[in-house]
Amino acid sequence: MSNPDNQEHHQTISDWIESLPLIPPVPCSYYQDRQSRIKAFLNQENMPLPVVDYLLSQGFRRSGYIFYQNHCPTCTMCLSYRIPLHDFSWERDSIRRLYRKNSDISIRIQKPQMTSEKKRIYLRYQKSQHFDNPPREMVRPEIAQEPFSPKSALRTMHEQMYRNTENSFEMEIWLQDRILSYLIFDMGSDALSAVYLVYDPDLKKRSPGKLTILKFLEYARQEEFTYVYLGFYLPGHSKMAYKFQYQPAQILDTRQNEWKDASAFMNTFAPH
Repeated sequence: MSNPDNQEHHQTISDWIESLPLIPPVPCSYYQDRQSRIKAFLNQENMPLPVVDYLLSQGFRRSGYIFYQNHCPTCTMCLSYRIPLHDFSWERDSIRRLYRKNSDISIRIQKPQMTSEKKRIYLRYQKSQHFDNPPREMVRPEIAQEPFSPKSALRTMHEQMYRNTENSFEMEIWLQDRILSYLIFDMGSDALSAVYLVYDPDLKKRSPGKLTILKFLEYARQEEFTYVYLGFYLPGHSKMAYKFQYQPAQILDTRQNEWKDASAFMNTFAPH
């Protein structure tokens, strides 16, 4: 039976979310020809863990001090995506092969800490992902001609990943004495949420992105969490469609405010 006190608390938060104003439209981060609109609020304090869970269940994401929920008027491509850990299957040949390939790694879980080595990896990662090999959805002349700015990139790194980390931890994956990848994640009482993942592009043959997500899911299962939130799944997007490989999964149907089986949802999804 559900807890009436929790229901009342959730209703209070829901009413407060409903009262938040919509932020004016800004250029979309994923599609160069679209605009994005959100509801958002700032938080600089430790947040009660059940509140973190509830915000995640309502499709909120965090970037630094900003918690935001999408309300794009003409686009429905950003789909909130989560893994119910009790359903996730580890008995796959692809996972076994990946783990064998990376049997020499070690993992550290700690409070987020920005270091000079992580800065170097972040700069290489950003240049590789967004300048040397930009998403086709974002390629346009004015972007293609912009030089890569390490100073701007590091400022974004600090703002997005290493501010407002009171509810956050960091998973580091090490290959002997060098970092293969690292992941900032938020913690609720029942769920974990991936905030941002960075890997060393020089070690791409080890599939560090997939390895990190699988180790993150494994950690969450060992710690007896129910869900892991992987952010937005964008079907067909050259950089954001990869999340659908992690199944079984659920997608938030914002029309009914209900989490549904991802495969079943996509069978009826009509993007615009």
